[in-house]
Amino acid sequence: MNKRTCLALVFCLFFLWAISSNLLPTMIRQLMKTCELNAFEASFTESAYWLAYFVCPIPIAMYLKRYSYKSGIVLGLLLAAFGGLLFFPASEFVVAQFFYNGGQTAINSLFLVYCCTYVGVEESLATPAYRN
Repeated sequence: MNKRTCLALVFCLFFLWAISSNLLPTMIRQLMKTCELNAFEASFTESAYWLAYFVCPIPIAMYLKRYSYKSGIVLGLLLAAFGGLLFFPASEFVVAQFFYNGGQTAINSLFLVYCCTYVGVEESLATPAYRN
């Protein structure tokens, strides 16, 4: 698989991950209706979502320093999958949301760095938009 095909695949996957992140407000409203939660109780779901962005980057960076970008992206996918599997019992929704977004944080943090490293900064700056 050449570099362009690989990056196109990763960009498409990144777009799908972004869609799942943008569904949070709709999901919270439906959760409030389904589980009969008030606004205060439903806010725990959103706070778990954003707390993962605050808590997860440092452990992810430590993992990245010890291993590689590819294994970091795989770790992010596994965390997101684990969080997705936790949604099935539906009793630990906030914990599931935290793990899912922890995986999203890993993917978002490592994606740009991996692409710049994989393609190379010089090669990406050689596109017509960046030429002098």
